[in-house]
Amino acid sequence: MTIHPCFIGCDIAKHHLDLFDETSGQSLRIANTGAAIASWLSSFDSRTGFVAFEATGP
Repeated sequence: MTIHPCFIGCDIAKHHLDLFDETSGQSLRIANTGAAIASWLSSFDSRTGFVAFEATGP
């Protein structure tokens, strides 16, 4: 098992995703669309980061 040194928190809303990078302290809001998510993922290095989602709804 790999332990990632960087965690990205992701809060999912109907129209947007709020992302928070624990390492840098930076936050980012992107549209909850396939194109926006694909664009963000293209800049994300999954070898050094891990995205955590919190389940909050029914």
